[in-house]
Amino acid sequence: MLFAFVVLLIVALCHKGLVVAEFPCVGLNLVVNPSFESPESLFIYQFYPFDGIAGWSGGSVDSLECPDPEGLELHLPLFCPGWVSVEGDQWTEMDSSACNVFMFQEIPTEAGKQYFLKYHYSPRGSENCEPETLIPASSNVLNVYVNGALVNSVAKAGKLGDMQWEVHTHVITAVGTTTIIEFAGAGTNDGFGAFLDMVTLCEIAPCSPAGPCHTVGRDANGACVYPQDDEALCNDGNECTDEDKCVAGKCVGTPKNCGSGDNCHYPFCDYTTGDCIDSVIPDGTECDTGECTVGQCECGVCTVDDKRRRC
Repeated sequence: MLFAFVVLLIVALCHKGLVVAEFPCVGLNLVVNPSFESPESLFIYQFYPFDGIAGWSGGSVDSLECPDPEGLELHLPLFCPGWVSVEGDQWTEMDSSACNVFMFQEIPTEAGKQYFLKYHYSPRGSENCEPETLIPASSNVLNVYVNGALVNSVAKAGKLGDMQWEVHTHVITAVGTTTIIEFAGAGTNDGFGAFLDMVTLCEIAPCSPAGPCHTVGRDANGACVYPQDDEALCNDGNECTDEDKCVAGKCVGTPKNCGSGDNCHYPFCDYTTGDCIDSVIPDGTECDTGECTVGQCECGVCTVDDKRRRC
């Protein structure tokens, strides 16, 4: 297998299903010969040297068991009814002449930028279009690597009729000047294996920063998502709350306890400083003396004395 040359952060894994919303790339597809149209095959299927398919290089997955496979294999949509490519006329098979093969491209990238990887997988349906020769999932295995790290392994049993093309996508963040994408057959070495077509690697715009109480990420289609980050610490901007934390996507704090005061005092929190202030209730305000009489506040004291106190 191909060893890693640069470190890559895998942000999201795969998404299945033929119809996938196109993510708006900010640049062109960086993959050379993405749908395997070059060279043009002259036969229903044709083998090429490992450096004979434009843009791609490859080799034998198991050089001991299969030291001399015929090379990389391209197909035209003429072998079985319903066999069609995703894009253009050709696709490739990952088990060549009873030997699993791998193929890769080393693509220039820019550290810190995110890229969208998309490719189409289909299991081979049968050996010769007959129901008794259906290909099992154990032969239709496709492994996908990015800079030597396995990011996906897919296997599906074949069936008669139309191809079973599936779209698989990944969002990756490169931290080096090149990114190596690699596809490898991993099933039984029997000459019948996974099909691969239309590979895309393109730069995507960065996500906007997440607001308080949310994180930022990507969904399987590469779109920016901002899930809630409940229980995370935060700052609600209110100096008169403590223990601020995220609740249901909002920053919520516990009001600061400045005490309950008494008849002639009203403590409160100063929103500008967060300090507790002991406010004196205006003189003359009625208060409860606690002696079954109604008094009035004088200089912060509840009294029934008619004489005014000096403050």
